[in-house]
Amino acid sequence: MGSTTGRVADTGGGVVASVAVSILRNSDNKYWDGSGFTLISESFLAAAGTTNWSYALADTNLTDGTTYTVYAQATDSVGNVETPPAAATFA
Repeated sequence: MGSTTGRVADTGGGVVASVAVSILRNSDNKYWDGSGFTLISESFLAAAGTTNWSYALADTNLTDGTTYTVYAQATDSVGNVETPPAAATFA
């Protein structure tokens, strides 16, 4: 994976203020905590950027043959949070 990237827009005409991601390892349903897959509850971590965002995750933290689901959640300048977050699954 190396880096996960995405693009978001505020369809209500506002400005995207921040994007956060959670990464689920599907084999054991553990979430990334910023340094390992240890969490049993979803936790969102800040991504870099806003409308064009990225989150770095070194390939050494991933296992071949395992699928991961990345959830991205945007928040706009007045505090509206995207619900549910957008999701993509990778192997």
